[in-house]
Amino acid sequence: MLPTAFLVGPDGVIERRWVGPLDVRAVENDIVALLDRRPS
Repeated sequence: MLPTAFLVGPDGVIERRWVGPLDVRAVENDIVALLDRRPS
C-alpha cells in the first residue's frame, strides 16, 4: 500500500487526504488554509 496521511480539523473531521509521498509545501498550504477558516 502507498503511504497515506490525513489532515484532521479541530472538530475531528478529515479535511484532506494525501496518498503517496508528501509535498511539504502542499501540506503547509492546506494547513494554513484550514487555520484561516477558523472562526475568530
